[in-house]
Amino acid sequence: MNWIRLTFRIALLALIPAGCSRQEDPRMNPPLSPPGVYHSKAATGTNGMVVSVSGPASAVGVRILKQGGNAVDAAVATAFALVATYPAAGNIGGGGFMLVHPAPGGGNPVAFDYRETAPAAASPDMFTHSDTMFEPKAVATPGTIRGLELAHRRFGTMPWADLLAPAVALARDGFPVDENLAKLLNTYLANKPRLAEFQRVFGKADGNPWHGGDRLVQPDLARTLELLAGQGPDAFYTGPLAGDIAAEMKQGNGLITARDLADYQALECQPLNTRYRGKYDIFVPPSPSAGGICLIEELNILEAFDLKAWGRWSPAIMHVMVEAMRCAAHVSLMVSRCHHPRSPGALPGMGQVIAGHGSHRRPYRPAPARRRPHHSGGGT
Repeated sequence: MNWIRLTFRIALLALIPAGCSRQEDPRMNPPLSPPGVYHSKAATGTNGMVVSVSGPASAVGVRILKQGGNAVDAAVATAFALVATYPAAGNIGGGGFMLVHPAPGGGNPVAFDYRETAPAAASPDMFTHSDTMFEPKAVATPGTIRGLELAHRRFGTMPWADLLAPAVALARDGFPVDENLAKLLNTYLANKPRLAEFQRVFGKADGNPWHGGDRLVQPDLARTLELLAGQGPDAFYTGPLAGDIAAEMKQGNGLITARDLADYQALECQPLNTRYRGKYDIFVPPSPSAGGICLIEELNILEAFDLKAWGRWSPAIMHVMVEAMRCAAHVSLMVSRCHHPRSPGALPGMGQVIAGHGSHRRPYRPAPARRRPHHSGGGT
């Protein structure tokens, strides 16, 4: 699809101790992900691809594409489907980003920023050491629905209600959970026994743990999605759902008010970009997205090294990649905190600063191996 949200996870190679001369059977230590070898559930396509953490949600996006929708239509439908099929992260109570690369002749790439915003009553010192992230005052003003609305208004081709219909059906009729979702639900239910509403919504009726193949039905969510499909995003920000949210916040000493919801606006932004090795144009969401800045910084650092000369799975290339990501994560965190498009003090030209960083690096020389100090007896 033409919208991307990237997250990198690095697996570190285990090194064989020095002085070990025994030949290892390569089948006992296979490469991390050798080229040309894919998972048995891998999907291929020629005219489009939908990728998400949930199979049923991705299937919704594919169905929209087959019905003649474009990438943004599929993205919107998939996002709402995730609300039902992946409650841990699929959300209408949070926020995010979308990056759209229009078809040829359709203009330049566009980023949409619909991150949550702090309620007007929030203050820098409102939290204490005894507060937790599960309290109502930790909830920020949601932006997801306004962001999806803005992207759909700019690029969508199918009716809004048609894009929400699959999500309504998934919530109303239910779907079989997989093993991963079952484990996730069981973990949160066990860790939060005192959250009665959470237990009511996500606990099994018989009180038993979830198992793969069990059916998750969410009638309350179905009614919420039906309102959004019929009345549009205003149902959430100025209509009946806004009233429910404000009332719940007031009862639980949260900060979000009806005015916070009504005032929320998603933003259309110019993406940051760089050109990797003079060949590949990279576009990423701007701040407050730390991930996009991190990706550009990583590529700018790696550009200074001859990666092909080392071989894809060599210790040298893995070392440099890990160090590049570590350095980039530090820089991106600082920049995303200092340069915020919703802040009146946003710094101009930060995209050019990031694009130029990391272009001058010394040649890579692996450090000599060092033995870990040996400690006898107990310790921590």
